[in-house]
Amino acid sequence: MKEFLEKYKKVLRNLERAYVSSRYYFEEFFEDEVVEALEELRNLLWKE
Repeated sequence: MKEFLEKYKKVLRNLERAYVSSRYYFEEFFEDEVVEALEELRNLLWKE
């Protein structure tokens, strides 16, 4: 678990920021941040 958190710390933090801001206030994200986060999430969820 520690390795996982260290490896994906940036991605997890960006996903958390996106979730919280979408629910409670407005925050602007750059397209490259969103694309990177979605790609990493896709890789995590559908990893073979």
